[in-house]
Amino acid sequence: MSQSGELAWILAKERPGMAAIAPKVARALVRHAKALHRLYEHRCNRELTLAEQGIEIRHERWVARLCATVEIKAKFNGDPRGFPVKLHFGGDDQPYNTWGGASEGWGIG
Repeated sequence: MSQSGELAWILAKERPGMAAIAPKVARALVRHAKALHRLYEHRCNRELTLAEQGIEIRHERWVARLCATVEIKAKFNGDPRGFPVKLHFGGDDQPYNTWGGASEGWGIG
């Protein structure tokens, strides 16, 4: 299963009222997370240009808006060695795919 497909399934399961928009939101979240991962890699190797910094900010804002749409929270990780975005659904039994467990959330990118 693709990363966006898996995320869409999780979104539909965790937010049943939003199942209709889950696939579209999941695809967009993964697309922006992958773009952020590339920018974080560049930042690790060199300083970002002003244009790249603006692009990074726009991608982070898009992720935050998309997350607000489905009532989840996003945490950004600027380190390119891990997931660039970790999603938090809330609650102690939230889904996770990271070594940190539920407190780290569902990583994408």
